[in-house]
Amino acid sequence: MRTASLIFLFIGLWFIQQIIVTPLESLHQAVQRIAAGDLDTPLAPAGASEFQELAHSFEDMRLELRESRGRLERWAGDLEAAVALRTEQLAALSQVTATASRSLEMETLLRTALAGRAAAGPGAPGDAPRHGWHLAVDR
Repeated sequence: MRTASLIFLFIGLWFIQQIIVTPLESLHQAVQRIAAGDLDTPLAPAGASEFQELAHSFEDMRLELRESRGRLERWAGDLEAAVALRTEQLAALSQVTATASRSLEMETLLRTALAGRAAAGPGAPGDAPRHGWHLAVDR
């Protein structure tokens, strides 16, 4: 009788192992892979229907996470491209502004020099010889 009880006990433990423990361990490993970032390996439902339902739920979650990650990666790529374009535009605008600023400074300098020369009159000390060249500043 004692031997029969031990046999039934071992059969019961083996049954529990096959029905509960093994599918639960398999599900646990799959969830750990997902947590580590592996969203490409599908979950294989196994065991009792409750474990299969749980595995299907985790599989749905894995697929949604993978889609979501893909959308985020595409959005980040688009954003990086937009930032790079905007940076190029701002650099070009900075160059235009610097060039315009230098141009305005040169124009002001020339106007001041010409106004000073005109006020001093012809033949003033430091007057440059005239060779028929005229410096004109339009405005």
